[in-house]
Amino acid sequence: MLTLNQLIRHGRKEKRCTDRTRASDQCPQKQGVRPRVPTRTPKKPNSVPRKIGKVRLSNQHNECKLVF
Repeated sequence: MLTLNQLIRHGRKEKRCTDRTRASDQCPQKQGVRPRVPTRTPKKPNSVPRKIGKVRLSNQHNECKLVF
């Protein structure tokens, strides 16, 4: 919690909202390569190892996607 003096000096900053499709440049079909496909286990109540694909898109963004 900020004090009154801190609010007077600095003020409140606006929250930056991020775009969920920033990596795909608003295009759902994007070419990419998978450098590796590791398996990871999710958090506690679910315990099955899931395959996660690390994908490097053609616009040089990296994403982690679930492989079915």
